[in-house]
Amino acid sequence: MISKNVTLIAGDGEGPAIAALVQEVVAAAGGKVAWELADAADPEAMIASIKANGIALKAKFAAAKPVGKVPYVIHLRKSLGIHTILRHCHNVPGLPSRASGVDIVIVREASE
Repeated sequence: MISKNVTLIAGDGEGPAIAALVQEVVAAAGGKVAWELADAADPEAMIASIKANGIALKAKFAAAKPVGKVPYVIHLRKSLGIHTILRHCHNVPGLPSRASGVDIVIVREASE
């Protein structure tokens, strides 16, 4: 399997702990990922890394910290031209749930 460069934005608060766990899970699953750690304190370098790699994983930010007057997440979305967020929701085989046969995609407008 070929290694894929992925920008990792660890965030703050509980974000770095979550990011570290995700790295462990990906490695345990045999994923070949070269993590490029991005510093949220340098938003332009972070955006350049995402554009270069074509993929990023962003952990949680504890608070909306403004870049100028715009929170990080909104600055990222606008800089990268992200206008829609898709969430695929489905049942996980073997995991009990209230409803069965769930397989839906939620489309959320994210232009704030």
